[in-house]
Amino acid sequence: ISYAKNTGLVLNASELKQLYFTGIKLEDQYQNPISNETIEFYIEAAQKELEDYLSIKLTRQAYQENRDYMFDDWIQWGYIPTTYPVVSPISLKGFLNTTLQVDYPSTWLSAKGQSNDEGSYHRSISTVPVQGTASIASGNSVYVGLVPLSSRFGSKTVPNYWASRYSTGFHFVPADILNYIGRAAASSILMILNDLITGQPGLNSSSISIDGLSQSKTATGYTGRIKMYQAENAKSLPILKSRYTGFTFGT
Repeated sequence: ISYAKNTGLVLNASELKQLYFTGIKLEDQYQNPISNETIEFYIEAAQKELEDYLSIKLTRQAYQENRDYMFDDWIQWGYIPTTYPVVSPISLKGFLNTTLQVDYPSTWLSAKGQSNDEGSYHRSISTVPVQGTASIASGNSVYVGLVPLSSRFGSKTVPNYWASRYSTGFHFVPADILNYIGRAAASSILMILNDLITGQPGLNSSSISIDGLSQSKTATGYTGRIKMYQAENAKSLPILKSRYTGFTFGT
């Protein structure tokens, strides 16, 4: 039976070999091939590093988080900030400690974004009532309009009040992000190969002398390609940050 495991990686080992190791044998000093598991480890490490730096999720997924209730943000802007860009809201509930106070219907929730899955999504969920602002109970949902905490106006914040769930991540990961991850993972692997060229990690030259005869060997390895990949990533990182991180603001 043919099967495959979804590892959550945006690149697999075969794709990385084809794109970033042209003309390079991925073998150690004993001609043993570097395993796909090793290559995928460095892909995963580069992917996680970029996700943390840009504060995004690359693969499409449902994400749930808790946020504090901020009176000024809610009254003036009518939105709830989120950690990651929101593709589409799923649910929004308000809890006083562990007591469910409000459960907004999905038809009241909206998020700002652009078409074609370009990644220009905002880190917020907005509420737009479609049945007025009066309190309404319907089924398992409780609608309280735009003032969920009318009895707590003396407090400007309520810790961990909002429990929001939304979809985030890319349906198709943009090519510029894939290229950054590929170059970062390839650089890590090439640095290992660099150490193995002479058969002794840490050395890039060797010399043999017998009865007055000597032979020296100096290997530059893949230093040039490593520097090229690292320089390209250093140049593209600010561009990725300005495009995909966006602005996080609040009162």
